[in-house]
Amino acid sequence: MPNTRYVGLFIETAHGCGRELLRGISRFIHETGRWSVRFEPHAKRAEPIHWLRTWQGDGLLVQVRNRGIAEIIHNLDIPVVDLCGEGRDIQFPRVRFDYRLASQRAFEHLHNRGFASFGLLSRARGEELRMDERAEAFTSICKAADYSCPELLVRLNGRQDPWPAAKKAMAKWLATLPKPVAVFACDDVLGATLLDVCRQFDVAVPEQASVLGVGNDDVVCGLAYPTLSSVDVDQRRLGYEAARLLDHLMEKKSTTAKDVVLRPGYVIERDSTRIYSCRVPMINTAMEYIRSNACRGISARDVARHVHLSRSALDMRMSNTLGKTVHQQIREFQLAKAKQLLANTTLPIKRVASETGFTSVAYMTRVFRAETGTTPAEYRRSGVA
Repeated sequence: MPNTRYVGLFIETAHGCGRELLRGISRFIHETGRWSVRFEPHAKRAEPIHWLRTWQGDGLLVQVRNRGIAEIIHNLDIPVVDLCGEGRDIQFPRVRFDYRLASQRAFEHLHNRGFASFGLLSRARGEELRMDERAEAFTSICKAADYSCPELLVRLNGRQDPWPAAKKAMAKWLATLPKPVAVFACDDVLGATLLDVCRQFDVAVPEQASVLGVGNDDVVCGLAYPTLSSVDVDQRRLGYEAARLLDHLMEKKSTTAKDVVLRPGYVIERDSTRIYSCRVPMINTAMEYIRSNACRGISARDVARHVHLSRSALDMRMSNTLGKTVHQQIREFQLAKAKQLLANTTLPIKRVASETGFTSVAYMTRVFRAETGTTPAEYRRSGVA
């Protein structure tokens, strides 16, 4: 077959995120029709499979989790793209997400639900770079907003069954947190495990503890009880962009390139954060109404009528409680939905405006530019952070 490129894949398949990466790679393969792929399923942190040591193909898409794997791959002297980026000192071109932005979106989601008490659940520092980045970003964001953020870092590597000890530590830590509390778990498995601990020790979710994960693994989030809200990082897109970068490197016969940093998605809300935690019931009622109706074109007066107050009185109470007016809260929900549609669909911008309650594309563009510094069209075109 002319112009065929022989590509090896060293990507774990034990979790949903790995399978989503493979789906994105598959899409690229079928669009171009010029890759022949070598792939064997393996679990996370598996040792390098036998063929990888002597691979004589044109390129590799890999998850490099340690220096041993890195050295084996480096010795092949072919184009490589890393879809993991676990090692801070492992130098391969990477495609990764802006995890600070993911943590920012997590904080905004929880803060906009009225929480003033936060916690962070992650793995021990050094076990997984992505979680380190998410954790460091979230705690710094909380600190910048003058909120404390107690951490629990659980050690999961190097033990035959680390989960009983981890769950015991979670229960002890959870008991020390002021309630209600919003906990950001740095991946979905940690978040689902914390929900199980809450259930075991009668901590009401989301009333006493609201839990948010990262990754949006629909199987893990769906198995959790209650179901787990999560920041969507769109692993399928990461797989596609990594394949595209590798194809470019193979075309140029190059082994070096700048990292591609992708914008993460938004919070996919499920039962674990579906609440407003403000201590003022009337504000909770107003915010629930805004959340349900913001994209239907409601006004601040509609919200005020719903809670039987004048607009000025509601604005004063909401500003004093949440730091934003009713109008600002409505706009925030509209813009968040518009960003989701622009990033994750191909809907025409006119349709995006109508789906999010803006009266015209011109008005949405004006609001969008004022809030983000870019137009809706520019935001859609910019897939990188």
